[in-house]
Amino acid sequence: MAFHYRKQTEAAATMMHSRLLKDIDELQRGPYPGIELHINEADVTARGLCTFAWGSALMPPDVTIQSSISHPNIFGDRICLNMLVIDDDVSYTPAYTLKGICIQLLCFFASETIKQMWGENGGKG
Repeated sequence: MAFHYRKQTEAAATMMHSRLLKDIDELQRGPYPGIELHINEADVTARGLCTFAWGSALMPPDVTIQSSISHPNIFGDRICLNMLVIDDDVSYTPAYTLKGICIQLLCFFASETIKQMWGENGGKG
């Protein structure tokens, strides 16, 4: 994985924070079937956790699984998914909204077949 860090100005950080709040509002006002967003930290039942770097929409969110899941692209609590990294032409883009990321994750987990970049069986013989 290749990550690129660019120092953000205060104005850019504020703008990106505002964008994230707008994305959260969009998910709460118009939820997508199968996706629930909870913002009550005192009462959290987490199945997945999406963490954003402060003020940086240029970097993908850090998405982790908070429960035990058997899936060929889950390693511990990490999700191996190209849309969550910056390294090629099909990776994360700042154009993704929080709702869009959640819909992609929902499709990822609902799919019966998973395209593996190293072979159909995950490189196992």
